[in-house]
Amino acid sequence: MNTHARAPAALLAGTPDRRPVLILIADDAPAHFVFDALLGASRELGFAGLFSTLIPVSASRPLDGPALASMDPAGILLLALPGLPDQQTTLRGLQIPCVQTWSAVDVADSAITPDNVLGGRMAARHLAARKYSKVACISGDSVWEAERRTGFLAEASTLGMEVAADVVQSGLNTLQDGRQAFLRLLTTYTLFDAVFCCGDHSTAATVSEAHNRELVVPQDLAILGFSDNGDAAQWVPGLSTVGVDAERLGGLAGRLLLDRMAGRREAGQRDLVPPELTAGISS
Repeated sequence: MNTHARAPAALLAGTPDRRPVLILIADDAPAHFVFDALLGASRELGFAGLFSTLIPVSASRPLDGPALASMDPAGILLLALPGLPDQQTTLRGLQIPCVQTWSAVDVADSAITPDNVLGGRMAARHLAARKYSKVACISGDSVWEAERRTGFLAEASTLGMEVAADVVQSGLNTLQDGRQAFLRLLTTYTLFDAVFCCGDHSTAATVSEAHNRELVVPQDLAILGFSDNGDAAQWVPGLSTVGVDAERLGGLAGRLLLDRMAGRREAGQRDLVPPELTAGISS
């Protein structure tokens, strides 16, 4: 990682830097998530006397390095961008402070991410507190969902809960993928009274498929989901979810970027944001 990104002289001197902070936003990101995260980040940057330039970019295409460099940015903040390898390469080449909020493993500079393992543990504790003893887990194969699954299974074991079924669905990126995962769960022919879904799509699909089978939630099946961006809670009113407050995450990302720009922290930072559990009627 680049540990020599230049810190703006004006910021170090305590006066506002007149160069912009570029905020790159994935063009397919949920509007409500982006709005809240942007509110938190802009507040921190505004307090420091900086101004931001918002740039929508594709989450699946390379970044235009020369175009970004031509704007002479003081720093870059990425919202809801997964940070593909070629995008990371472009960001490293710019050699300026950069903070990402949606990257799972390798980052060009620094990142703010949810504490996914803790989120999984919180889910198990919640279901145990509600007296569910036989549980199931549905997760995708992404790094984040794998971390949530790991935390959930570990805490369930610690609490003496029986994990009756554990389904990992490859490429769980759509509601249809989530439905297929739930159908796989049913074909295990095991009895369970609650299920933890590690992502938005599996959560919404599980609620939908349970309804299609005339299962009453939570009497027949309790459902608890982890929401990356609030989609599942938007789709399913009353859903119990674990997730990170987007406004808080954006604010912490803005603060970390300021610290990077001022040289108070070096590159290679990854700060974990503790999730929050919202107990609804589904569990």
